Amino acid sequence: MSHHGMGHHSGKQQVTATVPEVVTEEEKYAEAGSGEPQGRFDIRPVHDNEVFATFMADRLEYQWREDDIETLLWDVQGWVGDDYHKLYLESEGEIRADEDDTVEEAEVELLYSRNIDKFWDLQLGVRHDFEPRPQRTFAALGVQGLAPQWLEVDATAYLSEDGDV
Repeated sequence: MSHHGMGHHSGKQQVTATVPEVVTEEEKYAEAGSGEPQGRFDIRPVHDNEVFATFMADRLEYQWREDDIETLLWDVQGWVGDDYHKLYLESEGEIRADEDDTVEEAEVELLYSRNIDKFWDLQLGVRHDFEPRPQRTFAALGVQGLAPQWLEVDATAYLSEDGDV
């Protein structure tokens, strides 16, 4: 006897399983605020373009001797900028405080620094030597960075206003 078409159902029923929705802590946080919930949780904002400034004095000395000759020595630098663009101001020199307040040596550099690779900057700017006479101005081009084994590299080439390298 055929049961076909008689409305008889077999003992099997189709069951659809439902899986409870799992919500991560990040999703809860993203949906809790006002506005549109974030769609992609693998992308986070990176605050890597902050402006910083620093001042470093490698040498800042005041010397006095028994013969009443006093000397001021300095080697300082400072910069302001972010990780990609910086403006450096560097100076070093020596002043002898005697009757003439003689400036033995003094120079100042103003350099623009641009990041060109991980840990490496290209620098371009000017240097002016106040002493020894005659005063001279130079164009400066250099690299500054951190080589393997934490070796700090600072190499600059100078071209004077007279064409001397």
